[in-house]
Amino acid sequence: MASGLQAADQFVAHPDQWRIHPHEQEAALLRVLDRVGWVQEVIVSKRSGYLLDGHLRVKTALARGDQTPVPYKTVDVTENDEALILASYDAIGMLAGSDRAKLDELIGLMPDEDAALARILHGERRAAKKLVAFDVAETFSVTIDCENASQQAALLARLRAEGYACRTG
Repeated sequence: MASGLQAADQFVAHPDQWRIHPHEQEAALLRVLDRVGWVQEVIVSKRSGYLLDGHLRVKTALARGDQTPVPYKTVDVTENDEALILASYDAIGMLAGSDRAKLDELIGLMPDEDAALARILHGERRAAKKLVAFDVAETFSVTIDCENASQQAALLARLRAEGYACRTG
């Protein structure tokens, strides 16, 4: 693996990128990038030159005219492995559960403006009272019974990819 820095406009989005990034996600990422900067490299295929991870981070940097070089790393993978990475990298992360007590503890350590953002990102509607920088729209809930954990995981991944905030319960 090689790594380095390069201008945001030098990256090429993968043509098979399946993730859809809603406006709220872009706004949240922009706020985090403005607050802490680049804390994670984007991933580029050494063979094809396409982005495998970090599409939204690069898009956000381009949209704000960011001149800060983007940290990246390259991986040498086959075209089939590129497809596997694109299909699974975020989807596997979405399968994780959460320890609400630890999350609440982390949120408690943040300044109010960052804590409100974190709560919104983690589905805590009660943070809407403290949130000043974001408009919070009315939300509605749906309960869906799945036949098994695999079906549930696939449905959650699909709905999240379409921009829905989902959680298991």
